[in-house]
Amino acid sequence: MEHIPRLTTERLVLRGFTKNDLHTFANTIFGDKEVMKTLPENNLHTTAQHVQIASEYISTFTDPWKQFGWGGWAVTLKDDTIGKRNQLIGFCGFLCGELSDAHPEIGYGIGQSWWGQHITSEAAKASVDWLFGNTNVPKIWGVTYKNNIGSQKVLQNLGMVHDGDIDLYNSISENRGLMPYFYMTKEMYVE
Repeated sequence: MEHIPRLTTERLVLRGFTKNDLHTFANTIFGDKEVMKTLPENNLHTTAQHVQIASEYISTFTDPWKQFGWGGWAVTLKDDTIGKRNQLIGFCGFLCGELSDAHPEIGYGIGQSWWGQHITSEAAKASVDWLFGNTNVPKIWGVTYKNNIGSQKVLQNLGMVHDGDIDLYNSISENRGLMPYFYMTKEMYVE
């Protein structure tokens, strides 16, 4: 596996996933019905399904490091201020996504216990800072579900621009509607 840089923010450490993360990741993200409402895979009911999709997500965010030199991170707590030090609370970073333009899609998910504390924005900013500061990637994009206002605010706070709505991740066939599409170029980004 390619070296995955370790990023540190005021409250977080973003690091590569480890084998020991699988079950905690599955429980924190995919075992929580409220978190799952924000992600495409919202119809999982068993622990085995949670573990399977968690494993797929880890691969989705880890594999791009090998091919492109960018990818995703496990989001953990830096200290005991808002939880247990080193506790895995979610994921953030870049994946290949469903669009064919080859620009990375930003993706993230944080356990419900940390919602409303700007944790997702903090992790997303660290990810974008690293990507635009260390690669030649000229553009990123992201989508959310229309009713996920918190996630849209994360993208907008990064400086991403809403550029219409699109059908991705089976959003129409699953009766979730078109997804707001956001993008940002390296030139648009201000650290």
